[in-house]
Order: sequence, then structure tokens, then C-alpha cells
Amino acid sequence: MSPSTMPRMSGMPLRNWSVRSTPMPNPTPGVGGCPAVQAPVTSLNRTAALELAGDGIRVNTIVPFALTPSVAAAFDADPALREAAVADVPMGRIGEPHNDIGRAVTFLCGPDAGYITGTVLSIDGGETQLR
Repeated sequence: MSPSTMPRMSGMPLRNWSVRSTPMPNPTPGVGGCPAVQAPVTSLNRTAALELAGDGIRVNTIVPFALTPSVAAAFDADPALREAAVADVPMGRIGEPHNDIGRAVTFLCGPDAGYITGTVLSIDGGETQLR
């Protein structure tokens, strides 16, 4: 965040969050760039949370696994991929963008989460617990 924007934002009930993909436990051919950026994104957000907390700005990261249009297209192209993905989720289903992910984000942005900053919230049905 630019220091020049801080005076305008100070005291505002601003919430900042970012989205990071689910972690990949093992090297996977073709997607090496994905895990290479996950740790820096988390580190950047945690640092921002520390730096901005005194100004009332909260920074949190979500790690969702939901049936987005791109995930649905991949599942349509390869039904076995869907079966494998669902098998990896302890809750036995893929999250719904609105009901599962959206409601968690709404919570993080609302007053009930006013004391939460620097958190990485996995919204993935328990998938990251297996990795």
C-alpha cells in the first residue's frame, strides 16, 4: 500500500483480503509457478496486516476450493478429475462460491471479525488438512 494513500484511509473501516490457491503438497508438472507464489503472497499479507493494524485496516487471506466456472469446465472435460477432487475433500463435496466462500468472506469483512487480521482462512472442506 502506498504511504500516500494512508492519510485518506486512516480511520476508515477498511477490510483487505486476498485469495490464494490451495497448497500443493508435492511437485506437480506444469504448475510449478503456483506453489512458488503462495508463500510470498501469504508473507506479504501477514506483513501488511502488522503494518496496517494500527490504522484499523485488516488484512486476511482466503484459500478457497469452490466450484467456479473454470473448475466446473475442468470437471466437465475430465469427470475422473471431479471424482478425484471430491475424494480429497473430507466433507465429500466441492464448495459453492456463494454459500460457502461468499459467506466466509462476508464474515471477514463484517464487524464480527473486527479483531481478525493476518489470518489465512482455508475454505476448502478440510482439503488442506490432508496436505
